[in-house]
Amino acid sequence: MLTEIEQMCALLENLPEMAFLKNLSGKYLAVNAAFAHYFGQDDPLTFVGETAGFHLPQQVAMACCQKESELVVESETVEFELCIKEGIYLTFVIKPYVVSSEYVGVIGQIKDTSQTQILSRQYAQYKAVFESAKEGMLFAGVDSKIRAVNPAFSDITGYSAAEMIGNNPSMLSSGQHDRAFYQEVYSSLYRTGQWQGEVWNKRKNGSLYVQWQTITALKNPAGDIYEFLAIFSDITHKKARLEAIEFRANFDHLTGLPNRSYFQALTIYLYQRQSNASLRHDQFHLWFWFQKDLCEWTEKLLHSGLMLSEERESHRDIIAFRQ
Repeated sequence: MLTEIEQMCALLENLPEMAFLKNLSGKYLAVNAAFAHYFGQDDPLTFVGETAGFHLPQQVAMACCQKESELVVESETVEFELCIKEGIYLTFVIKPYVVSSEYVGVIGQIKDTSQTQILSRQYAQYKAVFESAKEGMLFAGVDSKIRAVNPAFSDITGYSAAEMIGNNPSMLSSGQHDRAFYQEVYSSLYRTGQWQGEVWNKRKNGSLYVQWQTITALKNPAGDIYEFLAIFSDITHKKARLEAIEFRANFDHLTGLPNRSYFQALTIYLYQRQSNASLRHDQFHLWFWFQKDLCEWTEKLLHSGLMLSEERESHRDIIAFRQ
């Protein structure tokens, strides 16, 4: 007839996870094969008579003993987690082992939760980035339903997460882009996995803004797209400043007409066009307004007072090319 302890040892051996039985002195009475193999031993009997210090770092072994010493006959199951070394986490589940109403030892199971801990840490890191980023972020499924937006998204668009989740991103459309534009975006996502460019959208208050946006297709291990991540920043003011700088660099601030820098760039462009046109046997025409005439015309405008604005508009298109 097997004793109760022998029966328990047989039960431990059939458990899929690491399991052990200790006496009140902290020495192992039995461990199963999963326990032995995890800690680098082929024979479970190697651990019999040994303490936790035999296979665990001293600090970890002491922590285990402390938890076990707090058990009493009436104790419920106790669960705790310990890091045995960098990146390795074990979850212990222990309870009193009672024979004939007498507390004679500790029975426990151990599970390696390292991967869960790593994923939990990564999730916490990603969440921190998502919530603190200055760029707007949006997750949407392949069904075009929004699944999540970050606080910066709400700051830029004026829409709260509750207003956006479950809706189509098209509710932000400004009407500035045609169907072909969006078809090209989706075509690029399914072809290359990413699209990047400028998009004009509309805020909740109706104002338009331009954003620089990068959309990435997220794929599962099988290579199938399951979600899209859009990251964008509001570049409305930046774009306006750049356009103002470009205008000052290439146009006369008084007349609004192109200056010398503009003509130099235009000449290079037209020279290239002429070369291409020669190859295609095409024709194009170019009018030049010589500097002397331009100076005289500008001087005339300077003395024309209120007519300057009207003259500028009527002559703005005089210098042009057509194919």
